[in-house]
Amino acid sequence: MSADAFIEQVRTSLRRSLFQRLRPLGLSQDEVNRLVSQATTRAMALSGVQELAAVAVAAGPVADALQTAAPDSPALANYRNIGEQVRGPIRQLMFDERSEEV
Repeated sequence: MSADAFIEQVRTSLRRSLFQRLRPLGLSQDEVNRLVSQATTRAMALSGVQELAAVAVAAGPVADALQTAAPDSPALANYRNIGEQVRGPIRQLMFDERSEEV
């Protein structure tokens, strides 16, 4: 999964959830669209989704370089340990991106 695909997946999920919660309130479609757009934009900015995706993707090559330069590094061990604990989409950004490049 690419960083752009991850960001779009988060955005779509957030929008879908907001639509489901706002629809029963009896608002017009334009009002729902406006609220969903504003809330999604704000949530994406506050949560740092784009930055998170960029860091997850960028960490892989650093870990690869560290594997070559210092395979016993505590930083590399920590990276691997964290990688085992994160959920699917972030894990894909951390590891799958690199396997596609190889």
